Amino acid sequence: MSESRASPWHRLHDAQQSPRGRSLIAALVASTILLLALWQASRWYEALLLSESTAQAAVRASLRGNALSLAIGRRFALLQGLHAYVQAEAYTLDLQAKFEVFAAELYQAPSARGVRNIALAPDGRVCCVYPLAGNEEMIGYVPLDDPRTKVRRDVERAIASDEIILSGPIDLVQGGLGLIARQAIYIPVGDGQTEVYWGLVNIVLDLQTLLNEVDLDVQTDVTLDYALRDGAGDVFYGDRAIFDQDPVIHLISLPEGVWELAGVPDGGWQVAVQRPLRIFQFAGLTIAALVAGLTYLSIHRQAELAQAFSRQKAITEQNVRLHEQAQQLAVLTERQRIARELHDSVSQALYGIGLGARTARALLDRDPAKAIEPLEYILALAEGGLAEMRALILELRPDSLEREGLVAALGKQAAALRARHGLEVETVLGEEPDLPLEAKEGLYRIAQEALNNTVKHAQASRAAIRLQQERGELVLSVQDNGIGFDPQREYPGHMGLHTMRERVEKMGGVLHIESAQGQGTQMRVTLSSPQGQRQSAD
Repeated sequence: MSESRASPWHRLHDAQQSPRGRSLIAALVASTILLLALWQASRWYEALLLSESTAQAAVRASLRGNALSLAIGRRFALLQGLHAYVQAEAYTLDLQAKFEVFAAELYQAPSARGVRNIALAPDGRVCCVYPLAGNEEMIGYVPLDDPRTKVRRDVERAIASDEIILSGPIDLVQGGLGLIARQAIYIPVGDGQTEVYWGLVNIVLDLQTLLNEVDLDVQTDVTLDYALRDGAGDVFYGDRAIFDQDPVIHLISLPEGVWELAGVPDGGWQVAVQRPLRIFQFAGLTIAALVAGLTYLSIHRQAELAQAFSRQKAITEQNVRLHEQAQQLAVLTERQRIARELHDSVSQALYGIGLGARTARALLDRDPAKAIEPLEYILALAEGGLAEMRALILELRPDSLEREGLVAALGKQAAALRARHGLEVETVLGEEPDLPLEAKEGLYRIAQEALNNTVKHAQASRAAIRLQQERGELVLSVQDNGIGFDPQREYPGHMGLHTMRERVEKMGGVLHIESAQGQGTQMRVTLSSPQGQRQSAD
């Protein structure tokens, strides 16, 4: 059957067997897995953000609620002081004059802010009010005759219980929403075992002043919207709809019953977590795209090499070039090692991006302008990962070292260190040395291992790479300003120095390492250059 008449299934099968087809399939599989993982991670992260947002809202509501409870408690303390004073002076002839002096002192106290008036009601009829100005109509007022049923019941309970009874929130006669705290006074008579009812003391509080004192007004808090309701379920502050939005609730204990303080983020819970969630998802998609692209490049290159190797092996199986094919297999093994290192670097970049996203989310709650810095940090990580991938792609392509040269490869390695780790790298690279490809690759690996030690262990801020001809010798040096180490000491589990020595010995060169604690490290590799060998022969 001719190719033009081949069925679509055959063409699809042929495409799947090609290097590009296998690479696309691998990239699609990797992308699918990563997107599913990102979807699960997004759900988990959203739940975490909601949990953290709820916890923060609960703390804020608790602080506001406790502040309001303390503010009301301080006003109750004024009433208790007035109760004790009147109980001691109840039957003195100049009670009214003494009340004026005592009430004036109470009224000037810092805790008396928001107190509309202080009043005495002997036998249940108000006779004394402070301040009198603006409250003249209260003289002669009988609380038990108040037209409001709830007020009369509260007065009856105050007389019967001898405890502080709170009425409100109610509309005050003087205007506005307020609270009225009352307490009955009983005077011992006879042998002191019997007490008779003398009258009432009460304090009228302005509710808005109390709310302003604890910064509960929604216009002063850009994070949460608040609402308050009393024990009967009546909302007297804020939007009633807040209680239908799954708010955080803080209970404010009062002498009788409790109030409920509800708080929700402005715009709802979902709006509160959208920005950090979008940043997280964007970072995840960026990483997924980078990994998918790397998978395509790696699989495509491996498939091309494998296909070429199969053809070459079938044609020249008994040929002397079999040795070169074995070397290519060694290169493939090294490439797989580099791929594993690339996986680790991408994971670190993802962790750093996640950390920057959480920092940005935290700053967005407090100071959105400062969230720019962690966002720049995330972008820097992404750019650093891209630069590092370019350097690793060079390692995955041994023909690039032959085509571009050792000098270009060392320059790219320095650029990757600057972008990925913020390391200040100085390069002094002379002309391209006239060396075999194996020697160039060996020098490149040695420089790479030395720089890897600088990044992981040296805690350095600067490094220098030099490749120069000196007196008929080729010298490669890597130097840093790190914490240094003892080159004579054995470091179990660390194979870097051992590997470098083996490479240098294989090339017939000399490795010299100078380092001391706190004085940095310098690694020098000296090889006899081909120019020097030719000059000696002449």
